[in-house]
Amino acid sequence: MGMYDYIRVLYKLPIGGSQTEFQTKDTDAQFCDQYELREDGTLWRHAYDSRFDPTKMNAFGVMGVLCSDNLRWEPELHTGELRFYTTIGEDGWLEYLAWMVEGKVKEFLLIEHKEPTR
Repeated sequence: MGMYDYIRVLYKLPIGGSQTEFQTKDTDAQFCDQYELREDGTLWRHAYDSRFDPTKMNAFGVMGVLCSDNLRWEPELHTGELRFYTTIGEDGWLEYLAWMVEGKVKEFLLIEHKEPTR
């Protein structure tokens, strides 16, 4: 099982306009990072600085956690495919492809749309 990142899509979608939260495996991080595809077609990454805090306990009761500091939004100058997808209900699916050049949408395609059966 691989990791993925989250992408909040504010860019106008041809189908699923109310759906804004998607997942992607086409970004560099693949560590559950957060991205935004904004209304103007630009891609942004929720950036942060990481530090290890040995004084805090993690969910498994072990001392030491990785903390995020200095949260900020930065432009992501991605070039290439950016596929993102989500489930709809129990068995529906919605997937898009944005062709990006230096962090800006150049082409946008609906890859698959399957309505849920219920």
